Amino acid sequence: MNYLIKLCGGTFMLLLLISTTIYAQEIKGRIQDEEGKPIAFATVKIIEKNIGAITNADGLFKIEGLKLPATYTFEVSSLGYLTITNKKKINSTSQLKFVLKEDVNQLQEVQITGESTAQQHQNAGYEVSTIATDQLLNQSTDINQILKTTSGINIRETGGLGSGFSLSLNGLTGNQVRYYIDGVPMESYGSALTLNNYPVNLIEDIEIYKGVVPINFGADALGGLINIKTPNIHSTYFDASYSLGSFNTHRVALNGQFSDQEKGYFISVQSFFNHSDNNYLMKKAPLYDSLGNSKGDIEAKRFNDQYSSAMITAKTGVFNKSFADELSLSLTYAENKNNIQHPPNTINVVFGHLHERSKTMLANSRYKKAFGKLNVDAFVNGGLIQNSAIDTVGKIYRWDGSSIDRDPSTGKGEYYPQKSLLVIDDKVVRSNINLSYDLNNNHTFAFNAGQNFLQRVGDDKVNPNNKTFRSPNHINKTTLGGAWLAKTNNEKVEFSLFAKQYFYNGQIVIQDYEDNDITTDIKNGGTGFGGTLTYHLNNHFDIKTSYEKAFRIPEATELLGDGIFILPNPELKPEKSHNANLGLAYNNRFSNWFFKANSNLFYRYSEDFIRFRPMGPQGTYENIANVRSMGLELGLYTEYNRKFFVSANLTYQDITDQTALDEGLPNVNYQSKVPNIPYLFGNLNLGYNILQTSSKKLTTSWTSKYVHQFFLNWESSGDPAEKLTIPTQFTHDLNIEYSFEQGKYNTTLTVSNITDAEVYDNFKIQKPGRAFYLKFRYYFNR
Repeated sequence: MNYLIKLCGGTFMLLLLISTTIYAQEIKGRIQDEEGKPIAFATVKIIEKNIGAITNADGLFKIEGLKLPATYTFEVSSLGYLTITNKKKINSTSQLKFVLKEDVNQLQEVQITGESTAQQHQNAGYEVSTIATDQLLNQSTDINQILKTTSGINIRETGGLGSGFSLSLNGLTGNQVRYYIDGVPMESYGSALTLNNYPVNLIEDIEIYKGVVPINFGADALGGLINIKTPNIHSTYFDASYSLGSFNTHRVALNGQFSDQEKGYFISVQSFFNHSDNNYLMKKAPLYDSLGNSKGDIEAKRFNDQYSSAMITAKTGVFNKSFADELSLSLTYAENKNNIQHPPNTINVVFGHLHERSKTMLANSRYKKAFGKLNVDAFVNGGLIQNSAIDTVGKIYRWDGSSIDRDPSTGKGEYYPQKSLLVIDDKVVRSNINLSYDLNNNHTFAFNAGQNFLQRVGDDKVNPNNKTFRSPNHINKTTLGGAWLAKTNNEKVEFSLFAKQYFYNGQIVIQDYEDNDITTDIKNGGTGFGGTLTYHLNNHFDIKTSYEKAFRIPEATELLGDGIFILPNPELKPEKSHNANLGLAYNNRFSNWFFKANSNLFYRYSEDFIRFRPMGPQGTYENIANVRSMGLELGLYTEYNRKFFVSANLTYQDITDQTALDEGLPNVNYQSKVPNIPYLFGNLNLGYNILQTSSKKLTTSWTSKYVHQFFLNWESSGDPAEKLTIPTQFTHDLNIEYSFEQGKYNTTLTVSNITDAEVYDNFKIQKPGRAFYLKFRYYFNR
């Protein structure tokens, strides 16, 4: 880790050098309405260069990489306003101003050439929402904290920074939802790079697909996907932030890029470092004596939950060349250290030295090119992910911090029957190619082919008798997909039809109770298909519906285990699911008010549903023959005069076991809710711009989150009066943010769980209480 700290320091010096030596001409400007009020999220486009920008909350924009002085044609547009086109002669000192008139006849979205992938998918009927992070970059947060406030998403955690978590999306949980960075699966990055340690400063926006997932990802998602998008390669910037807070938490993010628009090349560096002691107070920690007898509950601070992680990615390439619109290469190195206070599903066992380490070394190459009507987008990456579990101290710990030495003759560690230092190496190779052909303005055909290979081998450096993963295991997945996207001439109706084919094979070697190798060859596959439909009812209403027969191949950890708390299950079957969505979206502007609402009904019927079943401190993934998920999510957003806003969302989901017979006998859990999954949750967010000028901004926001109590175990088993539940969670967070010099300097105070509520979550593990965080951010953009 010291190496990475030095590396991040070197990165800072490199980025600082870039930021102070680059020279790129730029223009600045402001877009406002006829009353002089700024227009946020307006689009400014230079026709001759095919580049542009989007205004911030103050209506300000910058466009860089221009050769000045020159004369350019500007196209300016925004939702609810008439589009204007002006030709202007400008130089490097020009301060542009555009005034837009409200379109009283048509309040529909202006279609801009080269719309984003998310916009294309929304129009084609995919139930997808995009979270823009430009208003969140000053907050002390990571991706998980952002996703928590999104309708249909709930994230259950087992602790503080870096802790294990389980994300639920429309009735799907964990690996049933896929995670990507710029279209590359996050499983390539290992545990050193996950949603709970990736800082918001390194991302531009987040795409959330609910239900049907487009074929271009090559994903075997069961019905949900989250794609994190980093800043585009055409901008030049430097972004540095430092956050400190409760539980000795420190977070540093350094992100910079230089892009030469004339010569068509770029170089970027992204890096971060996170650390937290996670030593928050446990209100009900169980205490046992040396014989294992309970002595009741005590209050105790967590003492072996320190977490540190770091990453650096260097990326370079060319763009707008005759042979490529983009050809790039990136190298990523990441590592973390995660002390383990207790198993992920119980606090009855406590550790004092047990910990994990992870390293990721990955290379990724990307190619994009438009050959007339044919568009090509492909990537290939590969590397090594190394995970180590270290249990080399022969002690038994209690929650009060005391310990008992084990008999040295037994050779036992804290957790394993023998002291252990298990090193697991995963060699990974992923590739994906997307081809799309625009037959005409109304019809597009697409094809995708993806491949995903993993080989796992382990070696215990301390215990020679540990054969876990000593024999190589491997899994290979291949996906093929085809789609037809179409729209009517008046663009009122847009739809798509698609089909996907999945193949996977592999070899799994586990040990029986006599330590003999048992080899299982696996080979399977499946077919998926579906369609999407959007009907633009009028200027304010959209109706969307979609259906998919989905197929998901088990992940390596689900099949092979992790060598620590997850046991292997080579007999695990793929999941199959019928997914249907019906959504309604509405937006309108009334004088100074803007209003937006959406609703989504979802239905999933899954066969061989995969869930984690705890077995003491360990557990394994198992299949449930039939599971039905159905529910409703609602979202509301309103804004007044661009100074005050309210957003709220609510999700209800009913996830039940629909297996009537279990091995020929009546299933006692038939029609019972699947345990350890919340069924009712929502968020409320209030924001107010206290001060907003052309150069300064002071805002505050209040976020409340509610999760109704849910069962820890099957609701149908045991005495109803004594059933274990995860209690209702109701927490509140406060943010106060100040920016000056047009967003160059920023500072934010965050108070999370402001009422210091006693909150329990996944497997009834207590979460942190009240915490304070202060973040400083410097942002430079040319």
